[in-house]
Amino acid sequence: MSVTVARMKTDQIQHGTQPDDGANFKGGIFIYAEPGVVFQGLVQSLERTFPDIQVNLSSKLAEPEEFDAGVGLVLIHADFVPDIADCIVRCKMRFPAASVTLMMDEHSSALQQFNSLFDNKQIQGLLPFSLKLRCLACSCLAIAEWR
Repeated sequence: MSVTVARMKTDQIQHGTQPDDGANFKGGIFIYAEPGVVFQGLVQSLERTFPDIQVNLSSKLAEPEEFDAGVGLVLIHADFVPDIADCIVRCKMRFPAASVTLMMDEHSSALQQFNSLFDNKQIQGLLPFSLKLRCLACSCLAIAEWR
């Protein structure tokens, strides 16, 4: 199976339209990934597209006891995390109001596991790296608003 668009409860990506200006989105975005060029580019794209939304990139996930209700969307680089199920649980504990979405390679050997996590509502979205940055940014907001 090949993923060509983000999996979520909207067809905005398929039609290439941008969700609203972020007015319905409450909270910031936390990206859990290595701080490389790709993810720094994503942060810059999100900040340009939605200037009123705070975006944080970190390669460290604080202990779940430290929670942040101000984050509305958590993006996890699936290949960065050795135990994805544990990471999702920790993210949900730390960011109780957030939608959790995996960013992944659409040819990943774990694609079936990721689809299962989505189907079982443990995550709210799957975003393939093949999406253009602007489309990825709009998808992030649509997923966060869907929850």
